[in-house]
Amino acid sequence: MPAGSTSVAKSALAELVEHAPLLVGEAVLQLALRARGLGRGERARGRRGAGIRRLPARRSVVQSAGRAVKLKAAVIQDEFAKGGKFQYLLLRYTQALITQISQTAVCNRLHSVEQQLCRWLLLSHDRLNTNELIMTQELIAGMLGVRREGVTVAAGRLQDAGAISYVRGHIKVLDRQRMEETVCECYRVVKDEFERLLG
Repeated sequence: MPAGSTSVAKSALAELVEHAPLLVGEAVLQLALRARGLGRGERARGRRGAGIRRLPARRSVVQSAGRAVKLKAAVIQDEFAKGGKFQYLLLRYTQALITQISQTAVCNRLHSVEQQLCRWLLLSHDRLNTNELIMTQELIAGMLGVRREGVTVAAGRLQDAGAISYVRGHIKVLDRQRMEETVCECYRVVKDEFERLLG
């Protein structure tokens, strides 16, 4: 799946019932439920998480190129029902994901766009083994649920501070420490929970 590609489910519920994507390597998908127009990002998936859909999504966006395997949902359900290591790992991943979704809701309500952008960039950076992310401001705005102009201002501040370089959809993390000083506590809550449960 090349970075920036988008897939729109023809029948999200039918696909949910039949298949589930399992990410391999460096891919990170951002799923967003979209009733109309751009919606908020729901979750980031990649090295730290199986890409198993639990809610029908109308749109999936590939944030970073990588590979995915499409598995029959029945196989996953059968393996989960056995109650072994797979079930244990999937339940731990679900707990971490619930923490991420809950903390994102808090962050979106209480923190500045700059802090939200730092949180999102740092979580993405954690899931990839590269300092470069390919993402347009429009897509970032949709993931954060803010106006594109807000992303422009926030990215400009981070660039002026030397934390990132941002040129035409290419974001390069230059100074992770500076971003960690700027980000709100929401990043650490999510990161710590993923490490505790899946580290």
